[in-house]
Amino acid sequence: MVIAQIFNDRIVNAIEADSAQWAIDNLGGDWIIMPESAGIGWNWDGITATPPAQTQPEIPKQVRVERAERLAQRIALQKQVEASLVDLPDDELETITYLFDEWQPDGRLLKAEAKVRHEGVLYQVVQPHNTQSDWAPDVQSSLFTRFRDPVAGPQPWVQPTGAQDAYAAGERVTYDNPNDGGAIWIYESAIDANTTEPGRDGTFDRYWTPIEPT
Repeated sequence: MVIAQIFNDRIVNAIEADSAQWAIDNLGGDWIIMPESAGIGWNWDGITATPPAQTQPEIPKQVRVERAERLAQRIALQKQVEASLVDLPDDELETITYLFDEWQPDGRLLKAEAKVRHEGVLYQVVQPHNTQSDWAPDVQSSLFTRFRDPVAGPQPWVQPTGAQDAYAAGERVTYDNPNDGGAIWIYESAIDANTTEPGRDGTFDRYWTPIEPT
């Protein structure tokens, strides 16, 4: 147990004793019982003893500079990707999804065409909204579409989640061709709003036209 003596409204001494009450009864003067963690320098307002204010250690200048440089590099590269100056295919683009903010259900406003990452996948916002827990990118296809780089040439076919990310007529993808032993072919969409799987329409190819093997 710790007790302390009050002098001029300041706690100026702290001692340990087997019994704080014994000290109060026998030592005389203005003594108060304090927490075991108490020490010299605690403040006294006449009612309560409180510890001195804690100050945050100063971050060295060199550390602050290094953090600022890393942030500047991250922002610069992110702007390049956002402006489509880095023409990477999907599989390579997703290796740098860390450049984009992780989706959080914290009510923040996401603007149209903004990009966020979720479970390692990059998504683009279809319409502006405030995030919430039941509107995750992999659940709300009306709000998000998986990002595909439009300048990187035919990309692997991905099952569309709805009209917002369906394939347009003339758009090309790569996918296995069951009529060629599963070899990867380039397919061209024959219709707008195409959500069908390439090469699975029998011999008619009404939705996708096989172009050539890759």
